Amino acid sequence: MKDIFLQREHRERWEHPNNNESNMSAQDDLIDNKAENKIITIMEKPVELVRPYFNCYLEPFEFNCKLQKAGVYHHGLKQTQNGSIETDDWICDPLIIEAITSSKDDDDYGRILKLRNSNGNWHTWTMPMNFLKGRGDELIGVLLDLGLEINNRKKNDILTYINSQHPDKRRQCATNIGWHDGVFLLPDRVIGEPKVVFQSDSHEVNEFKTSGTIDSWKQEIGQYCFGNVSLIVAISTALAGPLLRKVDHQGFGIHIVGDSSSGKSTAADIAASIWGAPDIKRTWRSTSNGIEGIAAARNDTCLILDEIGEIDPNDIGEIAYMLINGQGKQRSNRAGKARRIYRWHLTVISTGEKTLAGVMNEVGKNPYTGQEVRLLNIPFEHSHGIFDELHGFENGRQFADHLKTVRCKNFGCIGPAFISRLIDEKRNLRELHQQITQILACQARNSVVGRAAASFALICMAGELAAEYDLIPLERGSVTLSVKNAFNIWQSSQQNALTEDEKILKSVRTYINQYGDSRFSDIDSIQSKQISKRAGYFIDIKGERIYMFFSDEMQKAGGGYPLPRVAKALDKFGWIIEKDNGRYSKRKRIHGCPTYMYYVQPKEEGISES
Repeated sequence: MKDIFLQREHRERWEHPNNNESNMSAQDDLIDNKAENKIITIMEKPVELVRPYFNCYLEPFEFNCKLQKAGVYHHGLKQTQNGSIETDDWICDPLIIEAITSSKDDDDYGRILKLRNSNGNWHTWTMPMNFLKGRGDELIGVLLDLGLEINNRKKNDILTYINSQHPDKRRQCATNIGWHDGVFLLPDRVIGEPKVVFQSDSHEVNEFKTSGTIDSWKQEIGQYCFGNVSLIVAISTALAGPLLRKVDHQGFGIHIVGDSSSGKSTAADIAASIWGAPDIKRTWRSTSNGIEGIAAARNDTCLILDEIGEIDPNDIGEIAYMLINGQGKQRSNRAGKARRIYRWHLTVISTGEKTLAGVMNEVGKNPYTGQEVRLLNIPFEHSHGIFDELHGFENGRQFADHLKTVRCKNFGCIGPAFISRLIDEKRNLRELHQQITQILACQARNSVVGRAAASFALICMAGELAAEYDLIPLERGSVTLSVKNAFNIWQSSQQNALTEDEKILKSVRTYINQYGDSRFSDIDSIQSKQISKRAGYFIDIKGERIYMFFSDEMQKAGGGYPLPRVAKALDKFGWIIEKDNGRYSKRKRIHGCPTYMYYVQPKEEGISES
């Protein structure tokens, strides 16, 4: 039977709750409600609707002489033996499908949903369309978590309802925070002209929250950074994340080293306040898989990890390299196809009582130069732990406790404001970074120090820009002095900083000094001594001893670097005495069996610069 459904004109004020959790952002203009008191008209005049159909009512309405509550309804027809029966089922609270989203590459399709929860607050969530697969349990879970009341017997109808809506509006989406086409996406806002919306595979707690104001942060936190190199370097490193892609610099991190209760965690807390709530700071106690997701969720900002001693020493080297390298592992799905790889650009602030090398040494490993130069160990040892200036407090603990207290009330304002100013910045930031790098690197004794100088230069640049923008209460130039101080501290702790070639040579020399008599024997001796852990043999030519390494022991002697890398370094410095054409090794018959050996003669003189 054809149904003529006459509905009165229903209107409701669209009110934006003053609530950071509401996810109301620049994309709210999708329903043209640019003013808080915009009137939304559901239906301007009676219309003829043919069942079955869905309709969303923003306020209670009269139907069949009864007052019905607001929400999404399905007006259907149920077939019986006696004909059709009209059904009118309430599905859920008001839920509006505002726009269709897709990525720049015409994938990652989704829908922008706006819903009203039990408290009457409106939430916006950009839902990936893959949430509609199967029974939609994941979708229902997110909607329930946002506070949408749902008819438990009609949950499947929500999927049908969303699929049946085809709004005219289209928006470009991105699935990670950070820079996109000149604007910066955060989970709850767009900084810059809102060209893109953020679309997430999960509706997690937004850690980029805001509390207080820029002025309250400066007064209650920022002023205490004055005179404290560790705090100035920490907040400047936190602000350097958005600059990485602006100046084409690879990610890097600082590792604040200090004794227990020296204030390391406080410095991490203050750095975290640049971007969000206290829970934006994490610990190293995470699996490699978990770290990847966290790093991607901090793209173009800063990842703060406390207490490096909590991580498995077997994993720390790989994780540290992965974080700074900006790319997760390649994995396959159940069908054997490659999953999308996590990617990110970020700075890292780490803390701990041990250095990266100290943690790795616990399991007999040594960090590569690439790892150490990307995660820079800075042992801050000042008058009061990592602090120099207590600003009137009796001791470092009291000072740290005060900062942690005020940090819980002031957070998340400085980072977004810094990005907003960067969007309007007209200067050539890449040239500015190069100039600062040249100043710091003028006395670099090798490429390792030069690479570190470029990272310290970006920290300096970020802090000075923030001071210039009046976002941190420091005089221009004071950040530069602090960063130079930190750079000198790093250099002092790295007096024996070596290139990878030099590390390999040093490791091989150490190996020979330690095992030359116990794991090698004279190959020309008729009765070669029995050796339980043989590394090879030696021969003496004109009073010079040449060590002949088996391949696996050659790699161990090289400090764990890949064998081709070890052999290349040895050959480069003339330590490989004999070799076959096109190889670094020489074919040798040992006890009748042919094998390839590495003929190595350490040089007595010091290791030369490359």
